[in-house]
Amino acid sequence: MFLYVERPADDPDISEKELQYILKNQENDTSSRPPSTPWKSLLTSIPTYALTIALFGQYWMAFYFLSVH
Repeated sequence: MFLYVERPADDPDISEKELQYILKNQENDTSSRPPSTPWKSLLTSIPTYALTIALFGQYWMAFYFLSVH
């Protein structure tokens, strides 16, 4: 049992009316490359800084409590 097909035309359970509706309303994106990842904005965002500081604090405390005799 497959729940996924690559193209709507390959689906055996789709009606001709549904297929025409999908094809009519589908965007014609002919670009072969996916959009690039905005690394600069991801790495310089405030949530990234907050996560980095929080993880540093968590790991520092875990290491501290594990190493104290």
